[in-house]
Amino acid sequence: MSEITSQYLTFRLAQEQYALEVSQVQEVLEMQDITHIPGMPGYMRGVINIRGRVVPVVDLRAKLGLPARENTEEAAIIVAEISEGESHLTLGCLADSVQEVTNMDQAALEPPPKMGTSIQSVWIKAIGKKEDGFVILLDMERIFNFDELAQVYKEEKEA
Repeated sequence: MSEITSQYLTFRLAQEQYALEVSQVQEVLEMQDITHIPGMPGYMRGVINIRGRVVPVVDLRAKLGLPARENTEEAAIIVAEISEGESHLTLGCLADSVQEVTNMDQAALEPPPKMGTSIQSVWIKAIGKKEDGFVILLDMERIFNFDELAQVYKEEKEA
């Protein structure tokens, strides 16, 4: 009987490796100019234009409570989709660098620890074990309050 595997996009924030399910990721963009919008929450960097669509960009470091860092040449924007029921929002997420798409067996995933991480464990779907360490699988729907993001979209459309 074969193991159930899923694909994940891995990326770095600070010194840790994180991942999102590939099914949530629309594309990965090189760093580009981000237009700042006054009055946005502190973790919102602003908006970018993706083929005529206005897409909010969040600083994952700020949202996860990690120390700030200037963007480098390796920095990238991961364009992901956040869903709640029938509603979907597109969001750009800043990452220090994007690693690869990797397969992980469900057997290699463990529930998040109750302590010992610098981010809230409710934001973590699982911890993946790899030969070179651990990968923290993020739960985007829990990290970002859907109603708060929907308000950002509403304010952007009204501006």
